[in-house]
Amino acid sequence: MIPNNGERDQRDDSALESSPRSCWQCARKRSIRACHVIVAIAWATLQLGSPAHAAATGGRLAVVISNATYTNLGDLKNPPADGQLVSASLRSAGFDVTYLQNLDDQHMRASLRQLARDSAKRDVTLVYYAGHGVQIGGINYLLPVDISPPDQEDDVRLASISADDVISVMKSPYKILILDACRDNPVLSRALTHGRSAAFHRGLAPVSPATEGAGGIFIAYSTQTDAVAMDGEGAYSPFAESFAKYVGVKISIDDMFASVTRDVLNKTNGFQRPFKYASLDTVFCLTGACPSAPVLMATPVAGSRAAITAAAAPGLEAFAQLNATTDERLRTQMEQRLWEQLQATLPKLLLYGAGFPKDGVSPTLWAHIDTAQSDGRRAKVSVTSGEMKNGALSPPSPDSYTEFSVDCATREAVPIESHVPGSVQFYSQEQRKQGTFVVAPESIAGSAFALFCTRPLRLTPLWALESVHWTDLGAGVKAALDVQYRPPDRPDERYVFWHVTLSKPDQVGNSIQIGWAGVNCRTREFNGDNVFVANKNGEITAVLANQHPWQAIIDNSAAANTFVLLCEHQ
Repeated sequence: MIPNNGERDQRDDSALESSPRSCWQCARKRSIRACHVIVAIAWATLQLGSPAHAAATGGRLAVVISNATYTNLGDLKNPPADGQLVSASLRSAGFDVTYLQNLDDQHMRASLRQLARDSAKRDVTLVYYAGHGVQIGGINYLLPVDISPPDQEDDVRLASISADDVISVMKSPYKILILDACRDNPVLSRALTHGRSAAFHRGLAPVSPATEGAGGIFIAYSTQTDAVAMDGEGAYSPFAESFAKYVGVKISIDDMFASVTRDVLNKTNGFQRPFKYASLDTVFCLTGACPSAPVLMATPVAGSRAAITAAAAPGLEAFAQLNATTDERLRTQMEQRLWEQLQATLPKLLLYGAGFPKDGVSPTLWAHIDTAQSDGRRAKVSVTSGEMKNGALSPPSPDSYTEFSVDCATREAVPIESHVPGSVQFYSQEQRKQGTFVVAPESIAGSAFALFCTRPLRLTPLWALESVHWTDLGAGVKAALDVQYRPPDRPDERYVFWHVTLSKPDQVGNSIQIGWAGVNCRTREFNGDNVFVANKNGEITAVLANQHPWQAIIDNSAAANTFVLLCEHQ
């Protein structure tokens, strides 16, 4: 719905023309690594919801550090991607996230000093570290990227940051430390396994900080103590991918890590088993408030619903999880859950098209959202007609409609039955054959087809608008950079959730467009034909998705900014 030059596309001779165009374009192979993850939670008071134990105010803070480009130790493959994935998932789960990359010794220590200041104002502080780490004398050390090859253990102790120091600088009541510290490195191994380095051990050491007050401790490892973890065959390590999948689910941290453990075991064929130590005196949830009733999790064997709870609606972190998931059946289940949530958010009747006006009156077409069925492959939807006169929409009669079956692969729509007050007609096979038509991308029916059959439109998180962090791209356009969709079969394409405030309301009073903007990182093209339209109160009134051809990106436009952020900064 957003052409290259910011002008209305006059080719759209059959699609709804109720909204002016917004101004988007105005001037691995499997390997082994010694990588342990430790999660330590310590708190002085952990009686969530109890008036006798008031928590500090200030929300949840997360600092994610990815050290990968080591001057003397060689580069690590996974920390950059893992850090970005975890950052997106934590931000979607409600954390204020600071993402830091490739810190040398000076900047690593400076980040800890800043953490001490910032965490004092927060309820919960979480630090996630991905990079090299070693265990010496039962103490875990995090290595800056400029560390020199050590000749002895003291070279590491004096040039690194201990995990205990990280915990000690967190001043909030709730402290979470996640160490994704990889040590499968020949330089370190040769240096620390000879001479006086008898205290050096494979992997990281178990961490058991003293319990503070009436609180408790939670410690988790990506695998057993002194064991190795797997990088996996995809872009992310098995543990980071599983952690990101479950961090936003509203369940206790015990249940969350039980789900992570099952998921990692499944991904690694039982080779890698996360391990934990816990001493908790109450239920604690990373998402903040815990649900009053327990959430039942399915056993996450391949293709199961392990990533989706039966009682919790998906959060924005679901998109990071979806993009990270390679199992096709699991992706289908996750997408279906997102569709069901969108369906529950939309009005029962949704406008999707209007014809040419005659004598000031235009016919309009509406879809019955509440009774529609869609699984992304086939859809069944009832449509009804109304009219628009002088900019005023007359609501259609919900009792007069025709039901269609739609094949999402062939784009064929087949009439099934028609209803008018006091009468119903069921179409015969011959009538269905005669009435079958192919939905053209730029036709009126194209918008309805896109809503029920195409991704990412059918996954649009309209139900989570209040949780979105928007980045201003100019020309009234804002994008939620944490909410992206990447088609698994079209790796060059990137989609970002966006919001446009029109310069003036359209002819029926709509002034907001919400949907998806797509860019092709290889061809440098743009597509903005996946939108819902809302009035000034934010109420969704229509879907416009006529799927025009991709167009070349114009420099110094919101589309150009989108390309840079999605294709060059990721």
